[in-house]
Amino acid sequence: MNNRRNIHKLLIFIFLIVPFLFFFPENTKADYTISSLSPLHWSSVNLGFISYAPIVDKNGFIYVPSDGGVMKINPSGNKEQWANNIRSQNTPTIDNEGNLYFGGGNCIAYVFKVNPDGSKAWEYYLREGNVPCGWYSATMPVTLSNDQKTLYVSVNYKASSVYAFNIDGSLKWKNNLNYNEPTYSSPTVSPDGTIFVGTKDGFLFAINETGTTKWVRKVAAGITIYIHTPVVDFDGNVYVASRYTGNDLVASYTSTGTKRWSYEIASATIEKNITYKNGTVYLVEKNNLHAVNATSGNLKWKWTSPENKNLASPVVDKNNVVYTAGGDKVYAIDSDGTLKETLTLSSYITNLVIGGDGLIYVTQTQTGTKNSFLHAIGTYTPPKTIYPVIFIPGIGGSEFKAGQDIFWSAPDGHGGTFSRAYSTDELVWVNQNEAVKLGNDDYFDVLRLKEDGDTPEAPGINLTGNVTPFGYGDIESFFTELGYEKNKNFFIYTYDWRKDIRKTKQDLEALIEDVKQKSGQPQVNIVAHSMGGLVARNYISASESASKVNKLITLGIPHLGAVTSLKSLVYGFAIGRPFGPITIGVSGSEVRDIALNLLSFYQLVPSKKYFEFYNNSTQQLVSPYYDHSDIDKNKKTGVLNFNQLRSVFEYFKNNVFLFDIATEYRESADKFLDQPNGIKLFNIVGSNQPTLGQIKETWYITWPINLIPRREEIFINGDDTVPLYSASLKSDHLDLSAGAKIYYVEQKHNDLVRKTGPAMQTVKAILSEGDLPVEVKSDKYTLEGMQISLDDAEIDLYDDENNHTGLDENGELENNIPETYYSSIENSKTVFIKKKAKKVKTKITKKESNSKNKLSLKIRKYSEDKIKKTAIYTNIITPQDDKIEFNLDPQAETFPTITTEDKTYTPSAETDENLSNDSNPPATKIEISGTKDSSGNYTGPVTVTITSTDQESGVLGIEYSLDNGQTIQTYTSPFTISNAGETTLQVKSIDKLGNEEIPQTVAIKITTPTNNTTPVGESFTTDLVNLTNPTITSDSTTQSLSQENELVVDYIQEFFEEESRQPQVLGVEKARGEEPKIETKRPFFNTELIKVVASVVAGSLVLALGATLIKPTPK
Repeated sequence: MNNRRNIHKLLIFIFLIVPFLFFFPENTKADYTISSLSPLHWSSVNLGFISYAPIVDKNGFIYVPSDGGVMKINPSGNKEQWANNIRSQNTPTIDNEGNLYFGGGNCIAYVFKVNPDGSKAWEYYLREGNVPCGWYSATMPVTLSNDQKTLYVSVNYKASSVYAFNIDGSLKWKNNLNYNEPTYSSPTVSPDGTIFVGTKDGFLFAINETGTTKWVRKVAAGITIYIHTPVVDFDGNVYVASRYTGNDLVASYTSTGTKRWSYEIASATIEKNITYKNGTVYLVEKNNLHAVNATSGNLKWKWTSPENKNLASPVVDKNNVVYTAGGDKVYAIDSDGTLKETLTLSSYITNLVIGGDGLIYVTQTQTGTKNSFLHAIGTYTPPKTIYPVIFIPGIGGSEFKAGQDIFWSAPDGHGGTFSRAYSTDELVWVNQNEAVKLGNDDYFDVLRLKEDGDTPEAPGINLTGNVTPFGYGDIESFFTELGYEKNKNFFIYTYDWRKDIRKTKQDLEALIEDVKQKSGQPQVNIVAHSMGGLVARNYISASESASKVNKLITLGIPHLGAVTSLKSLVYGFAIGRPFGPITIGVSGSEVRDIALNLLSFYQLVPSKKYFEFYNNSTQQLVSPYYDHSDIDKNKKTGVLNFNQLRSVFEYFKNNVFLFDIATEYRESADKFLDQPNGIKLFNIVGSNQPTLGQIKETWYITWPINLIPRREEIFINGDDTVPLYSASLKSDHLDLSAGAKIYYVEQKHNDLVRKTGPAMQTVKAILSEGDLPVEVKSDKYTLEGMQISLDDAEIDLYDDENNHTGLDENGELENNIPETYYSSIENSKTVFIKKKAKKVKTKITKKESNSKNKLSLKIRKYSEDKIKKTAIYTNIITPQDDKIEFNLDPQAETFPTITTEDKTYTPSAETDENLSNDSNPPATKIEISGTKDSSGNYTGPVTVTITSTDQESGVLGIEYSLDNGQTIQTYTSPFTISNAGETTLQVKSIDKLGNEEIPQTVAIKITTPTNNTTPVGESFTTDLVNLTNPTITSDSTTQSLSQENELVVDYIQEFFEEESRQPQVLGVEKARGEEPKIETKRPFFNTELIKVVASVVAGSLVLALGATLIKPTPK
């Protein structure tokens, strides 16, 4: 019995003498700068014994838990006539509507919801079974979920539990924690919704929103007395203090339960909750205040109270000034750990909290009594004027619905007809049930516009007035959690993102005028994502409109356009967003089908100013389009300028009328980029994400000689959608940012609007003029990682947990490995593994088995935005199952070794950064030595000598065939042909970056010797720049082809272009398991054409440029 009494005495000490042990909320609604602890503004009447810290609502009312019930104190310090007299043994929590939630204490085993007027909304009895009234049911701390739809309660029975309630009072779930010890902490909710709670025996539990246990960690060894309430930062890292025999410590874990660090204090007692603020963890033990670096766990500074009194839990203001109390004194400690100010009150101080009005509220208990008082102290800097906020989403961000019954029947863009009935009010964009279906996504055809880019093909498609949760699900809760109220001082501007950006100005003007009237403020702040930033920039281009805007904050705005838009229009580019294990999105073929007549897509194509930033002067500044194979048949190859893009659009049957209108818009918009018009501009820019910077149209060659189109993607720094300088408007050589403050984050384009990410936390800091997140930099994060590219094969990545990046069995994209990226254009595939990613297993599967056509791949290593090294692997013989596997470590300095069933492959060639832009193939010269008769036929054996030169990366190798590609040989030295009859020699060369020369074909005819013979040595070469005027050299004499011969070569080139250079919008159909329409391959070198050429070109030497391409029907 004596032992039991001693235990009860200990518990009485813990719960009564140190009643503020368990929960100490940090105000998140507003950050204030407190300039002084003085003066004392007011003191309340005796409130009875105050058992826990108070809480302050957004209107300045203070709720104080005491033994007489929860008291409501108005901002003047007077006790309100409030209906509630329920005793609470914990700090309440309050929602945005003013409803109060709290648990009872001791024998009051209830959890309560109380209305703003003090009346009871509901109660729930928590005592289960035959549990006696006593200390085992002493505390029931509560907290709300991030969306304020769920109430979590940790119950301090002998066997602890966590309950989850709907806000109507119904029970959602219960977790018994699996341990027979009470909880000694309030539940804490992380940004991703995970609930953390500690137990008496030293365990930290992480619980999913569904109520299942995510993970459990024993925080400290030894006999643990209890764990304090955990705290969580914006990245989901959790910090927890634990008391145990011997020493006390603070530990930090990642959101997945990996221990980051521990900070141990020898022979000390941590009796108060810890506090996290701006990258620092604050804790008190006895009369010492510790500031610990939240990243490393190292001590930043330590301050000791001169009065040798135990300190209260600390609170921190906007400027990282820390406030605590010991005995009858309140202390202000500066951010460097030096004492700034002391305020003396009359009695023992128990709790401090910073209210939403900027005052410090202090609870004080008279020594030896149960008389407690509440004081309001301090002088603060009043918050700035809060301007209303308008959020503008990007392309695809506004919802569409059917405003009437619609029956749609129209060509589907890939050879058929799609018919469907849409009912009134049916959500069309984004109908997630349709978006997750496999297939062509023709459901969204109803969004198409006519060729004028303005008239809908289906009348009655209307805006809903909402942003789609498909990417923007966090927006409303983000601003409401900052204290904004929708349609009062927070508004969302939705618009028809299919049409001309300039047409949004009038509606946006009307909304701003309405907002000004409702808020009573003369200006608004605009926060805009992606194309929404172009909508905002268009609005502020006029001075009168700009005068109504205070701040413009943009996230990933494509000021200058994006190459991804070019890819969408020409080849198709799937859009989507992962939701759990699947991606909800729209296929690239459907995007192209819809986008063909959407003016907005053309307005996002790189502008002329884009080409000034990305002028192809360095590998970090590649221009958007490199046309090596003259895809548009205009006899212009190499890097295309802006005006030459029009020819590409025209060739691929895009709407050049809209391209011209978009060009007018961009030329007008670009004039205002460096003009702020009196507005405070802020550009938040994503970086260190592989972002499409250049599409390179070229070819690769298979045997028998076929030229297959290769659409290679070159990555640059950006947010995976918008290149870096298009978003920032500032590079090393050009600045159009108009003095905007530029903040760089390491986030993807879609993630820039994730409310817990550094980009949106930067928005919070800009609006409140608070501190920036530690992850935000004033300079870019450089692109680091490895890119793997290959053709005519599929590539998949797997990590150690079997997460996958690549196409699944249905052709749907999975991107489940963090820091990896997958992309494709038709048969060309690429993956990017960032340097910070874990090691991955790479699996490559050939599409077709063909022993003659061995596999080749290219790996680029990126560092500091540059392609530092490039390795190519050639002639890899695939196993019988046509699959190759190898491990890749993105942090390795060397390239991987590839091992198949019977052979090991290292890079065939490696090149450094100075040669990474080499796009020119080698030039090969064929020399044939032998004796000819009067007819030009050889009369005996001939010797063939092949030489190849490359002025940049250098020649890797020469391949040739004497039997029309049935047998391929590597050229090493001159060889002899002696068989009588006609032999067709085919030759191709490749350089060390994989650039392949157009193959050369030479017919060599050997007859029976005659008396009329002449020794002859001939050489043959091809001018790759001027294909219409090749030359034949003989005995140092060079002759240009005659006019008749030129016509033949023109015919060859025309045939080549007609057969091989048709638009191929195949990649996305293939990616989604569809069968594109493909015409049968046929070799270019047919018998009739060879006869024509042979009849014109002197002798038996035939010049021919040959190719066979997959030829799809253009969409």
